[in-house]
Amino acid sequence: MAACQQEEAGPPTPASTPVTPRPFKMGLSSLPDDPSKAGYREAFNLAAENGEIILIQRAPPWEEFLTGGVISAETTDLTREEKRLADENGLEIFAAIDPLDPADRTRLASPPEELADAGFGDPRVRSAFIAYAQYLALNLKPGYMALGMEVDLYEAARPDDFDNFVSLYFEAYDAVKDISPETLVFPTFQMEAIQNLLSPPGQALSRWHLMLRFEPKVDILAVTTYPSFVFATPEDIPTEYYDQLRRYADAPIAIAAMGYSSGPGRDGINDGTEEEQEAFLRRVLWEARRLDMAFVVWFASADPPFVQEPPLDLLQHIGLRRADGSPKPAWEVWAQEAARPLSAQHQR
Repeated sequence: MAACQQEEAGPPTPASTPVTPRPFKMGLSSLPDDPSKAGYREAFNLAAENGEIILIQRAPPWEEFLTGGVISAETTDLTREEKRLADENGLEIFAAIDPLDPADRTRLASPPEELADAGFGDPRVRSAFIAYAQYLALNLKPGYMALGMEVDLYEAARPDDFDNFVSLYFEAYDAVKDISPETLVFPTFQMEAIQNLLSPPGQALSRWHLMLRFEPKVDILAVTTYPSFVFATPEDIPTEYYDQLRRYADAPIAIAAMGYSSGPGRDGINDGTEEEQEAFLRRVLWEARRLDMAFVVWFASADPPFVQEPPLDLLQHIGLRRADGSPKPAWEVWAQEAARPLSAQHQR
């Protein structure tokens, strides 16, 4: 038998510089640069290239999930497409049910006429909310699900109905877990509002205690945070700003959506610069590592082209990229951090 010829070894390569693993996941929202099917697909591609999570945030299509309602082909097709895009791109889905109007947190988002003035004590609202949560749990099998976004804003506006929302949350939590036990379920709170930093000084007390209302069924303590609404510069954010979250839950903490303006706001509200946005992102990534956060999500990868009317016009410079897709300095910071390998204990 002929002896096998040994392959010559190549020249030695220098040892690569060790890269510190990243102990938290990163995500972007599915908000597309371009409101088209191709633009929506690209949002998933971009999230996969720059993180592990895709945030899909929307209100329930109320009429379809009312008792006797019919789920539309549009909803079915969209859900199927989102699941396919997430699977193809290796993304974990963060499904956020946001039942309240983003421009007016006192009312339901896009309700049918018969629910125009309804609250969370209305049995029709409750059954539709739970049915939609079950639908998403069954069809998306999300890694994460928020049952309500920035719920403290609703308590501030409608304290008389907040108990109804809390009880609905508990029912919906159990309904989701029955279908998808692995999904981590939680509400989200607005970091600046819950401290009453958005209110004139002395007008109201902080409402941290609301976080305790959802115990013990909070798998993650998640907040949204937009400090440029409150602080003139990132340097003005207190040193222990995010440490405060540790006082209110033993669960992991996370940032469910965040942003920092990179341009002028309206009447001095939410002003910022690209340099300040970059500084804030560096700060929050450092906080995520230091506080061992579960994940961080930046709400808009690019400046939204459609937020021209108040109050959403205040978000027009919130993206990590400009409206034309060109990168801001913060985008380079995000991409560099996302390129780090995820530490083994944070992989699901």
